[in-house]
Amino acid sequence: MHKARFPYYSIKILTCTLVLGLLLQWESLRGQDAFYSYFSGSPLYLNPAETGNFFGDWRIAGNFRDQWRTLEIPYNTLSVSYDQQFYMFGNEFGVGVYAMNDQTGEVGIRTSRVHLSAAYQLNVQTHEIRFGLQGGINNLGYDFGNATFPSDYNRNTGVFDPSGDNNEQLYQFDLAAGVHYQTRLGMSEPNVGIAAFHLNNPVNSFYNNNEHLGLRLVSYITNRMEINDALYLEPKLFFMNQESAMNYMGGTEAGYELPGNSAVKQVLLGGYYRSGNLNPVNAVVLQAGAEIRRLTIVINYDVNTGTQTFGNTGAFELNFIYRSISTVLNSYSIPCDRF
Repeated sequence: MHKARFPYYSIKILTCTLVLGLLLQWESLRGQDAFYSYFSGSPLYLNPAETGNFFGDWRIAGNFRDQWRTLEIPYNTLSVSYDQQFYMFGNEFGVGVYAMNDQTGEVGIRTSRVHLSAAYQLNVQTHEIRFGLQGGINNLGYDFGNATFPSDYNRNTGVFDPSGDNNEQLYQFDLAAGVHYQTRLGMSEPNVGIAAFHLNNPVNSFYNNNEHLGLRLVSYITNRMEINDALYLEPKLFFMNQESAMNYMGGTEAGYELPGNSAVKQVLLGGYYRSGNLNPVNAVVLQAGAEIRRLTIVINYDVNTGTQTFGNTGAFELNFIYRSISTVLNSYSIPCDRF
């Protein structure tokens, strides 16, 4: 059966949800940890409440971001996650794990994380509210083996001779929590999520126990609107703040379902604008991807527009998500006559 075009009230709903998200974050927009432009492609890093929030039994997601290629050793971020659904006493839960490694430049400063994540879904008529909790270990380290300092210069030989212990590790427990809301209104499906990271204020210095990792707040709003059987539009807004820095994005994704029974089920394109209060990383983000059976692959490229950039080379990002089939049978109520 052909679906009707989304009604006019869906536009009103979208406008209200976007304004609500702006008001929630307006007073606190500041900064960032490691960041993915395709934020919805890293669900467990985005919000613990997203754990298990998909159609299928289990899901694997992977992300790779590479930026500032004009540097001798560019910055890159790599992450992978696994989550699944399960049901207990008629309630829906999600559990998962994600690992991340963020490498910053020649001196080898890196942040690695391994976190466990869990979520619970509460259903109220057509409304779904998910609550998530996440905890794990962060490892902050550096390796100055490839770096040189004035004190390393040997005047007798005329070369740099690094000496001493140039490696150090810091391990810290980290805690996060989040909530996610979604519903279905005609051909429109609005989603709102809010998450808080580093709730336990972990130490973030090798030498000063008074320096802590600042609270990171994330909020986002999306609204998938089905135009017809084949085409959808999904406006998205994203905000992230941490102490005195902030990052925000806004734009739209469009997807088109291909006719026939080919392996490529759907193609998608998107465009976003990203900025922040520290100025240097204003960017236009271009997105292209495809859904191949149950595998979705998305490529992003950030075209820097700010004045304070490293060669204006932007950033490349690759994402994949694989969702298994669902073995949970849907239940239907079929009215029948009583005799």
